[in-house]
Amino acid sequence: MTVRALLIAVCVLSTCGTASAHRSHGTLAEVEWVDGRLEVALQVQMEQLDRARAQLAMKGEEGARRLITEHFVLTKRDGSRAPIKWIGIESKVFVAWLYFEVALDAPLAEYRLRHSLFTGQEAKQVNTVLLKHGARRATIVFTRNRPIAPLGFETAGKGQNED
Repeated sequence: MTVRALLIAVCVLSTCGTASAHRSHGTLAEVEWVDGRLEVALQVQMEQLDRARAQLAMKGEEGARRLITEHFVLTKRDGSRAPIKWIGIESKVFVAWLYFEVALDAPLAEYRLRHSLFTGQEAKQVNTVLLKHGARRATIVFTRNRPIAPLGFETAGKGQNED
């Protein structure tokens, strides 16, 4: 085997190992608008959740609840915050599901969501929200540079949020 062939083999093998070891940084929230409230199921990576709770010096469910109240915030146009009702947490080996509800007292289009979970720790964090109401679907993506977005569904041909 020539030196060149050996170097190529080493480069290929080291690249494969690096690519498979790369961690992704993201959350996925399934948010359903039901009877004047949002029902939220938020999937997070356990590693990120554990790190964030350690920074808060809060363990378990209380740490997760605190992260949600600080980083998943719905506000109306007048600046008032929608209250969050914590449901619970389901921990798996690699992920956790955080369950909570947000009571709304105005049409959905009156609200903006700030979803900044883990964006302080991870520069490339991507938080995705799948908003559902009946047959309607909207996907909203949040990043460090875009932590706030209006809620609602695109109206065909108008590009505006519906009530």
